[in-house]
Amino acid sequence: MPYHCDWYLPYRVADARMWGTVSLQEMEDYTNTCVRLLTEAQKHNPGGVVHILLDTREAVSIPPLYLMISQGIRVMKFGNLGTMFLIAENGSTRSVIEVTSRVMRERFPLRIFKERQEALDALVTYLARDARR
Repeated sequence: MPYHCDWYLPYRVADARMWGTVSLQEMEDYTNTCVRLLTEAQKHNPGGVVHILLDTREAVSIPPLYLMISQGIRVMKFGNLGTMFLIAENGSTRSVIEVTSRVMRERFPLRIFKERQEALDALVTYLARDARR
């Protein structure tokens, strides 16, 4: 299984990592996991926002763009979805996720980083902003 997704901060931040060649079935499983986490967060942290850390630095390839969009639509339906903090070095992986973000526009805010620590630093800023709301 070339992905892992679970809570980084329960009901606030999901932490996901993909590596190797990610198949369509694995992308569907990842989407199902995101849907489960977002549903849990709605129940346990009503009104809260869930940000996603997605580390794809070790991913060799992911499914084509049209399949990513079809999976992404299921996650975009959640009103508690916050910003995705993408950690990526692979140009094609970054491109597919960037284009998906642009197609989804305001429902898929995206920040892109090359290093995990940079993403975590930005995430802290977002969590502080969320806490002030």
